[in-house]
Amino acid sequence: YEPITLDKEQPKELVDALNNDNLLWRMTAQRLLVERGNLDVLPDLYNLVKNEKMDGSGNNYAATHALWIIDGLGAITKDDKAEAVVSGALKHPSASVRKAAIQILSKSQWTEEVVTTSNILNDKDPNTRLAAILSLVEIASSESLGETLYKLSLDETVKSDDWLSKAVYVAANQHRKGFMDAFLAANPDYDKTKTNEKSREAADLDDSAWKEMTLPQYIEQAGLNIDGVIWFRKVIDLPGSVAGKKGSISLGPIDDSDVTWINGVRVGGIEKKYNEKRNYEIAAGILKAGRNVITIRVDDTGSGGGIYGKPEDIFIQIAGKKTSLSGAWKFEVEKEYGSRESLFKDTSIAELFTDTYLNQVVSTETNTGSPEGPVTVIKIKVIQNEMKYDLKSFTVEAGKAVEIVFENPDFMQHNLVIAQIGSLQTVGKAADKLASDPKGAEKQYVPDMAEVLFSTKLVNPQQTVKLTFVAPKKEGDYPYVCTFPGHWSLMNGTMKVVSAKSPL
Repeated sequence: YEPITLDKEQPKELVDALNNDNLLWRMTAQRLLVERGNLDVLPDLYNLVKNEKMDGSGNNYAATHALWIIDGLGAITKDDKAEAVVSGALKHPSASVRKAAIQILSKSQWTEEVVTTSNILNDKDPNTRLAAILSLVEIASSESLGETLYKLSLDETVKSDDWLSKAVYVAANQHRKGFMDAFLAANPDYDKTKTNEKSREAADLDDSAWKEMTLPQYIEQAGLNIDGVIWFRKVIDLPGSVAGKKGSISLGPIDDSDVTWINGVRVGGIEKKYNEKRNYEIAAGILKAGRNVITIRVDDTGSGGGIYGKPEDIFIQIAGKKTSLSGAWKFEVEKEYGSRESLFKDTSIAELFTDTYLNQVVSTETNTGSPEGPVTVIKIKVIQNEMKYDLKSFTVEAGKAVEIVFENPDFMQHNLVIAQIGSLQTVGKAADKLASDPKGAEKQYVPDMAEVLFSTKLVNPQQTVKLTFVAPKKEGDYPYVCTFPGHWSLMNGTMKVVSAKSPL
């Protein structure tokens, strides 16, 4: 390729370069136009997006780059023509253009009306359709979208595609009522067919064929090297003096999700928070004199999994007296996740979803660590190719709820760990040692030490996670850091915790 010169002071040449055959030059032109920050190029960008020509592979690179420049310039909120142009791109003949339009609109302008009128959920391109289905988690709960997702779950193209079927399952959770109402309307006797089946949480279930595992520990440490759904059961005897009384159960952290029952009554459950300790209230009337059955359904979606805290973390407490739950538990594997086995191998998308959520009630227990009032949302992104966060510091109020939205657009995995005041070096050096630990990756390269307060898992490229926690009550500078070995010295920042009375 013949070299060309790209300059911020020559916007016309930069726009022309978006049609170049060389990806590096196109990306450079895109970056320079965004960095330039001037909206005078919008008419030319709009024309590129509206151009429906495609190359032999069905691509229109200039239109795709133009969309991302429009997004980078913030034009949707600054120019009254931008939203219509981007929305119009949902019907562009090039799949990559349609996908870019979905990704841009779903960040702020995604509505049920746009989704419906564009028919993007039935896109003929699987990758674009996948992006469209997943984007529904960004829209307010809708019964009609839930019904639409149920209909999609019956589509043979969706059912035969592992990624599309999982996407429908994930999106259905945002539109749960409409999805299950549609399924139950089509299958009015479905719940009745389940009444004759003995559920695993039933107190009188015969678990004599189940295997034994000592808890707490990761299931992998016990020799169960899978990702999937595992059920645990334990029988304990309680004196007659506790019958009918209130109590509480502590299970320590569970990786990743759990639902917990006592004597067949659901007492709590937390989804996808692998490092959050489980503490659930036991209402009066659940506990009995003599035999009591504790059942826990654990869903491990990757890496280490199970009830993995410390022995002193798991117990039942009644009237101030603790009964340890550490030791032998019965367990059975319900489902094993694997690259070759579909999550819906033995059931349909809707049946699995309904089995999971139909009889799930919203817990009314209070979490003693949860604050009242609004949540402070902090957005942090990895700077591509620089091994740095784009935010060097942020400020939160002591004792108040915080939600960090952590985005990783880089080519490698990263995480975000918040540590105690003054512990950056200690945590960083401990993280480096995990490089030689055979279980390091399993531990998400997060050191098991008191200095670590809150942490995400390793976040894959192009993924975003949320970390929700209550800020420490002690004021001060708390470091946050990526503990992937070798990253911590460059990839760190400071969370400033201030008094609630201090200005933010």
